This record gives sequence, structure tokens and C-alpha cells, in this order.
Amino acid sequence: MSEVTDLYAWLARSACQQYHANFVKHDITFDLLSDLDSDALRELGVLKVGDRIRLEIAIAELKLATLKKKVPLKEIREYIEKEQVPIKRVPTSEKALLSPGATTSRIVTFILPDGSLLKVNVEGCFSAQLIKKKVLKKLGVHDDDNEYDTFVHMNVSGDIKISSLYDVEFVTICFSPDRPEKHRIMLTPKNEAPTPTATAKSLRIVQRLSGKKPTNPSIRSFFGQRPPSELISSNLGEYFPTAGLHALETTIRNSVRHSMRVLRRFNSSSSVLNVLLGRPSITSEERWYRGVHQQRTIGDVLVHNVTMLDEAKISSDRSNRHSRIELMNVESENEDEDNLSEALDEFDFCGGKKWLQGARIGAGSFGTVYLGMNPMSGELMAVKQVPIPTGSSKQNEVHRSMISALQREMAILKELNHENIVLYYGLSSDANFLNIFLEYIPGGSVQLMLHLYGPFEEPLIRNFIRQVLVGLSYLHGVDIIHRDIKGANILIDIKGIAKISDFGISKKVNTTDEEKSNDTTGKQAKRASLQGLVYWMAPEVVKQTAYTKKADIWSVGCLVVEMFTGRHPFPSFSQMQAIFKIGTHTRPEVPKWCTIEGQDFLNKTFEFDYSKRPSAVELLADSFLAPLIVSDTDNEKRSAPVAL
Repeated sequence: MSEVTDLYAWLARSACQQYHANFVKHDITFDLLSDLDSDALRELGVLKVGDRIRLEIAIAELKLATLKKKVPLKEIREYIEKEQVPIKRVPTSEKALLSPGATTSRIVTFILPDGSLLKVNVEGCFSAQLIKKKVLKKLGVHDDDNEYDTFVHMNVSGDIKISSLYDVEFVTICFSPDRPEKHRIMLTPKNEAPTPTATAKSLRIVQRLSGKKPTNPSIRSFFGQRPPSELISSNLGEYFPTAGLHALETTIRNSVRHSMRVLRRFNSSSSVLNVLLGRPSITSEERWYRGVHQQRTIGDVLVHNVTMLDEAKISSDRSNRHSRIELMNVESENEDEDNLSEALDEFDFCGGKKWLQGARIGAGSFGTVYLGMNPMSGELMAVKQVPIPTGSSKQNEVHRSMISALQREMAILKELNHENIVLYYGLSSDANFLNIFLEYIPGGSVQLMLHLYGPFEEPLIRNFIRQVLVGLSYLHGVDIIHRDIKGANILIDIKGIAKISDFGISKKVNTTDEEKSNDTTGKQAKRASLQGLVYWMAPEVVKQTAYTKKADIWSVGCLVVEMFTGRHPFPSFSQMQAIFKIGTHTRPEVPKWCTIEGQDFLNKTFEFDYSKRPSAVELLADSFLAPLIVSDTDNEKRSAPVAL
């Protein structure tokens, strides 16, 4: 077949044989086809976009075929197979991280500057730029991919050092099936070193793979949840591995003295009251469980344990019942009590690191949460540690604005004091971190409980929702909108007390602000509408028309659906699809198996007109939250409210 015929046949395969004469006229031979581009085709008279696209695809296929002829792929493949070294057996600890499904996949784990992990499927991304673009897109960041570098810990001559990755090495690691580095790549803004939080996270992964004990381990779970204070008190060395023996002994001594002093004050005041009322004094067991302290310290636990031991032995000499605490010097108690009182009164969180750091509890979008302890009273705390950025990149500017917002919100929230709200003790900061001190809640979130145990029964849902609404009524009473009510932000302690947490995007408003938000949709309204996940958002928030206290009520309804089903509302939709559904007045699906009272309660919370939506106080009077009498009638369980 002649060259002209080859050219004609090639054009005919793309239904472009009408351009054959133009190609011949310009002396375009079959060998020159691979050099043509879009501009050249346009000059050859291929003006239709469809024809030009088909020819460009055919030219690309021609280039690939030519490349295969020039490169001996078969010989290269045989050479690689012959020279390939068998892969060593993966250690057990490494198998846990690199599961059989993950070793052959294209899932890469990135460590962000705040220490959080982001898993990205890099399938189809064959360059460093494309991989970074996909990571930034998943983060919702619109920066240029060239503004970010990648780092990884490497073993250099027996030492673990941080190495910057070149693009070729970065892509190689991402697509390697057995490189452990692909599960700990640190993503950092251009010309900046990895943050201490990201570095520590990467080192923990390296140490876990090598079988070494991490220097800052995560807190051991207690049946999948946060351990109670009693367990922590009896294992301080395990939960505070870096605190040091002297610091722990001093803290125990201070805490025991503090608890004994409070107990004596309670005994003296209760004795006077009992004499006046003519009542016998209550036992120490009752004293502790009637709430001498709402939050028990390390000293509370130790003193309580000794008291119970003495009462079990029916000791006649009760004056020596605290002698079993070896770290407590009873003779020096009185002389040191005044000094301890002054130290407790002067203790605050504004003077730097005046707290003992324990094991890591968890990590979030803002930073890492550690177990902490007040060295003066022995009170346990959850300390959220947020890294303070030092560079000048766009991401750091956004991070600084978030820290400023956190500081403003904490200034409001530290004044709150309610049983159903996680307490905020205060803030402190140093050169690298902002520390937020919160109440330590043993147990776990509603989301964690749903994951561990599955959907809740309705009586349990009623109990938890009643407590959530009590907490919300308190918040709304002081003009605070939470704006992020969901299962992950409702903590349940080991006594079944529900506590509202995570006020990172909450807002203090007043009646005037709410009236303005009803009429305007300015910048603030737009910013507010973007807070939290859309699955729990009210319609007026999605449409950016208003953001009032009633938005929290809609979220409570979504929380009820989450408890009934174990999944968020609109579970089969993406966030964008959920926005469309909510914006077009589509209610979350009400579970068919809930009672009539439950369905009626959800219909009230899912009222589209927020002005007609009931308040938290009004919902507390709803029959759904009334105590239940459960009976079996015709093999069906029915519930009826009790008139109180």
C-alpha cells in the first residue's frame, strides 16, 4: 500500500477523509503525522472542532504506537523480573498499617501541619502536581500546588532524619505497593519545615512500624472509650509517661491535701446542719455521691478509696484512716495548707505550661488533644493543643484567623457552667502552641457509641435528647448558638450524662443580631452558613437567609435521626446533593420504627419556617421526652407518657 493510500486510510478511520487533498497539497506524509498539533490541523483546513479532536486523538495513538516500536518493552519487563529482589516479609505491626487491601491500592496518607491524617486515592495522578492538586481539592484549599512541599522521615545511616522529596521520588513512593513512607508523607507550605505536631505524628508511625514504644503514646481505651478517672488515678505512670516521678508525687500530695481539706469543710458544715435539723449525719459514701465535687480529682479518688477500705474493715480508730496514702505527710498538712490554698487560688492557665501533659486522647482539624492534669489540685483535663503558625503562606494566614476565632470563642465559653455542657477552664500559649483547657469526660461521643454498639433504642434516645435540650436551653438563654450539634459533638460520660462539646464555631448573639440575620445575608451570614457539616444544617442556613437559635433545633432533629439509624441524615447523598435537598425543602427521612411521639417530635424540629419551630424549652415539654411506661399489647411495644 502506498504512502498516499496509508494517509487516506488513516484519515478515513477518523471520518476525516475529506481533508486528504489538503494534507497532500501541503506535503504532509504519513511519517509527519505524529508532529501535528491543534494549530497545524487548523492551518490544514480542519476547522470543525469535532474533526480536530478526533484527529488529535488519532495522532496521540500514533505516537504511542511509534513509542512501543522504539522501546523494547518486552525485553525491559523480562530484565526487571529477572533482577527483582523478593520482598521481605512484612512485620506484624506493619501489617496492621498496610492491610492486604491497602498494599496494592493507591491510597496515600498525608500528615497535615496540624498533625491530622488525610487519606487520598492517587489513582490516575501520574505526576507530583496532579497528586498535590487532588490533596488540596480534598482539603477544600484553592492554593497553587507549587506552594507546597513534601517531606518524609528516612533512615539515613541508622538515624531517622527528615528528607525533602523530589517530585520523581514523591511519585515513586505514592505508587509503590510496599513503601511504608506512603503512609506518612508530611505536606508543608513552600519554604517551611514540617511543624512539630506533624513531625511527632510521623515519628509515632515510624516507631510503631519499628516496634519501638512511642515517646508520646495515645491514651489506652477503656472498652473502646476514654478511661474513667479511677483507672487513671491508679495508673498515673502509664497515662502520664513523660511527667516524671517527682512531678507525679508532688501532684498526688497536693491533690490529697486539697481533697481532705474540702472533705473536712463539708463535714463541719454538714454536722452543724444536721444538729439544726435534728438529722443523723450521712455516711461518707453518700457524701461523695451527693456531689462534694462535681469533678473528682486524683486526690478525691485516693481519699475515697481509703475511706471505703476503712469502712469495710469497720475500723474504730477513724482518725488514722488516711495514713495509708504514703505520699501524704499528715504532720505537715496544717502548716502547708495555707500555702496550698494560696497556690490554688493563684493558679491560672495564662502563665505558660503550668500543667502536666499526658497521653494523646485524639486529634481534630484544629490540633491534638492530650490528657492533662492540674499540678495543684490533681484535676484531670482534656487539653487541646493547637500549633501556632510561623510562616506567611496563605494556609498559615487562614490558620491564624482560626486561632483568633478560637480565642474569642473561648473568652465567652469559659464563663459557662452547666452539667450538660463541657466546661472550658481557660487558655494558655507559648511560642509554638495555643493550649485550650477543657473538662475531661470519661466515656465517648454519641458517634463513637453508634459505631461500637449500633443504633440506640428509643428510651435511650429520649434520655440523651432531653439532656441535650436542657444544655441547649441554657446556651440559648445566654444568647449562644452552638451551630454544630451532631453525634460527634455530644459526649456521654460513664454515668450516662450527656454533655455538649466543641464550641469552635459557636457564636454569641442577641435579639438585635437575630433580627438583622433574618433580613440580611451579608458576609457574616454567609460565613455562618458555611460552618459545620451540611447534613445537620437547617434550610435557612443552607440558603443563607438567617442563622438563629432555631437552627440548633433542626440539628437536634438530625441528631435524633442519627441515633435511630446510626447514620447521618441523607446518608446516600454527597454534601452537595444534601445541600440541594435541604435547600428545596426536603426533610430528612423519619425512621418508620419510632413511636408516634417520636415522629411528632421530629416533625416539629423539621419545621421549615424557623419562626414556627419550637424552642429548646418548648420541646422539653413535648410528650416524646416524658417518662415512659412500656407495656406489651398484641405483641407490640407501645409507650405512653406519664402525667406528672
